[in-house]
Amino acid sequence: KRFMEQYDKIHDPMNGYFGTGGTPYHSKETVIIEAPDYGHESVSETYSYYVALEVAHGFASGGNWSGLQTAWPVRKNYIPESLDEPNRAWGAYNAMKPAEYEPEEDTPNKYPVKADTSFTVGQDPLFDELNSTYPEQSGAVYGMHWIIDVE
Repeated sequence: KRFMEQYDKIHDPMNGYFGTGGTPYHSKETVIIEAPDYGHESVSETYSYYVALEVAHGFASGGNWSGLQTAWPVRKNYIPESLDEPNRAWGAYNAMKPAEYEPEEDTPNKYPVKADTSFTVGQDPLFDELNSTYPEQSGAVYGMHWIIDVE
């Protein structure tokens, strides 16, 4: 019963947890939590929680999976599939050089910073294992998109 009450509060449009297209916000419009959030933003983990919430609702409601059927396509609108990943368009991921060093600056007006390629960053120790476990991905590496501007 408590879960269903919370579920209803989360889905009440007056509470501001979802945008007009059903997109879950990182926080309510007027609240700033854990990261800069100026409203109408979401994060990839919010979609994970949204899908998990709808799965829990499916079980708690005795089999009403309509929320999950709504959440999944909303997630697909913002979270890229493997074919949409940048390494597909910009060349193969190089496990011997998985990153570039970019120094931090003290003020926002000094960004973006230029990558400093003189630093050795090492190699990706998991690439070979992941590539052999998931051969259908053909060396693709999922790039986390942390803050998503949704409106």
